[in-house]
Amino acid sequence: MISTIDTSLIELRSNLSSFIEQAHYTDTQIRLTRHNKPIARIVGENFMHSLELLLDQDPGLQETLQIMLDTNMLEQINQSQKEIQRGEVRPLTELLTE
Repeated sequence: MISTIDTSLIELRSNLSSFIEQAHYTDTQIRLTRHNKPIARIVGENFMHSLELLLDQDPGLQETLQIMLDTNMLEQINQSQKEIQRGEVRPLTELLTE
């Protein structure tokens, strides 16, 4: 399990070298926050290399990540899920006869 440390940008400025060493040597993620909201992470090269290998070997995972990073697409998916929860659905057979 990869551990995560939350820190502010102000604290990062004072401890950048230490945080980079932690990310590199202990595979700890450093989550940067602004006004207590996560905005970025510092991760070690081993983590990124492993992620790149996973994405290269699994096109489906690559596509999923692209969708998750597309805020417009994600909003459309969320909207569709809400419509399903409200029962605003039509049977596929009905749509195919149109």
